[in-house]
Amino acid sequence: MSHIEIAVFLKQKIGMDANTVSPSAIASAIRQRMRALDLTDERVYYHLLQRSGGELQEFIDVVTVPETWFLRDCEPFTFLKHYITHNYITHKRLPQQHHSIFRVLSVPCASGEEPYSITITLMESGLSLNAFQVEGIDVSQKMIEKATRGVYTTNSFRMTSPEFQARYFTAKDREYELHKEIRDSVRFSRDNIIDPQFGIHRLSFYNVIFCRNLLIYFDRSDRDRALQRLHQMLANDGILFVGHSEMGQIPQSLFEAIPYSKAYAYRKLALCSQPITASTIPIPTSPLEQGEMKRDFSASFKPIATTSVDRNLPNPLDEARKLADRGLLQEAISIGKSYLERHRTDVEAYVLLAQIYQAQGSETEAMHFFQRALYLNPKHDDALFHLYLLKEKMGDRAGAEILRQRLQQ
Repeated sequence: MSHIEIAVFLKQKIGMDANTVSPSAIASAIRQRMRALDLTDERVYYHLLQRSGGELQEFIDVVTVPETWFLRDCEPFTFLKHYITHNYITHKRLPQQHHSIFRVLSVPCASGEEPYSITITLMESGLSLNAFQVEGIDVSQKMIEKATRGVYTTNSFRMTSPEFQARYFTAKDREYELHKEIRDSVRFSRDNIIDPQFGIHRLSFYNVIFCRNLLIYFDRSDRDRALQRLHQMLANDGILFVGHSEMGQIPQSLFEAIPYSKAYAYRKLALCSQPITASTIPIPTSPLEQGEMKRDFSASFKPIATTSVDRNLPNPLDEARKLADRGLLQEAISIGKSYLERHRTDVEAYVLLAQIYQAQGSETEAMHFFQRALYLNPKHDDALFHLYLLKEKMGDRAGAEILRQRLQQ
């Protein structure tokens, strides 16, 4: 029973619901930390978690390992560039006083790729470094330390060109160090979005908040609480970016969807707020209408790299498929999970595991792995279709409708 108690304890601390993150992921993190501490009794480890803030942080670091990279899902950054260029460059509406600079929050910021991408976007939009402030917040101290360091491997550049790396990074051995002026422009801090004190001193503070792929890990009560706090932290008419899987979770009483394809952006609704019009937030109705903006960023992007497998070695995923075809589903799952421990960004591995869990009748696990696949590649048709069917079957009509619309795009 201790692993269930640990999952409940984790939810109390950071809001992560074991039913959304996958119970097996929680159990795997428990085993990993117990091996590191040479413990064999889960109850002993549970009591250690309760007593030791250091071990709780270690456990959080294991269970919240993020997948992120520079300029991930380019449309939010493209939209942000257009928004800045039109509202604050062309029409010179950005106040120049120090206390009124343009402020952006990235939560969770993970290892820093998103807030640094925001900074680079604002710079390429024409803002000087002293005209804006970007902040990154994460629950993991290890991620904060890595983000502050600003040194990355090639895995963080899976959607950028060599020109992007050369412009903003200095190559050192097999790593890339972000230029100092960009590192120094972002403030990082450890904080917890479900903490009652979160953001209490930042009310109506930010012009833009990026909160992508976090809300999906909360239950409804924690999600509603987080969205209420994000609403309070945004300035009037401020912009909130969320992940593609979170669109159906944004309350219309607090936010109004911005009609821009694939950016998943919302405007804060305030008392007596006006509907979105071209005069308030001028935006292209489709990414295909962006013209110069699209050309500015096109050189920075390249397709997501897939995990390579030595052609001279047996492919573990092929072996897992063969076992699944023979009905040996648990053996196939074991091979698939072992493979993912070494290849954590292989989209096809997540899809395969999801399909095997679906065949096993484990629909919650199947949904988790389909969502992980879409987290890495939001346009994966098979994952979209199967997740659509699962949500339909489980009665989540709003979620299914969002996926149906995405399949038709």
